[in-house]
Amino acid sequence: MAKPYRRCVEQCGGASNFRAQRNYIASELFDGLQSQTMKRPLLIGLAVAAFLVICGWLVYHGIFSNEELASKPEWSIVQAASSQDRDKPGNKIELVKIDEYSVVGIPVHDTRKEIWIMLNPRNPPYYKQIPQGSYTLSKEDLKTILASGVVISTVERCLESHVEAPK
Repeated sequence: MAKPYRRCVEQCGGASNFRAQRNYIASELFDGLQSQTMKRPLLIGLAVAAFLVICGWLVYHGIFSNEELASKPEWSIVQAASSQDRDKPGNKIELVKIDEYSVVGIPVHDTRKEIWIMLNPRNPPYYKQIPQGSYTLSKEDLKTILASGVVISTVERCLESHVEAPK
């Protein structure tokens, strides 16, 4: 392996001249890569790659940041809590934990049903109530709900707006 190298070095006029020729050949190859015929496919490839990245981002963003899609599991949890206790409406608030969510059942005395509210939603809308309707809370009930420690600020403000005035 050493003999062909020596022969090439001797034919090229010494080691320093051989290095110069090697550098010249490398620069010619690099310049060939920079030619117009190589630039066009390279630019087309980069444009296609950029297009695919942008399309992928738009699809991901469209699927996973859609508020309606993201909040569906939370609505189903509120519905599940509502349907579990539909037959036995109580006369006091009921805190239920389902998965990592907390839901409160608030009795509505005039219709003998409960209104269910998610206390810690993570996706908009940040106030989820089933069924729609009006309800009132006592200050003690509000304190009990807030003592759970999971109520987000939006839900807290809504619950506070339903506290009955002292008689």
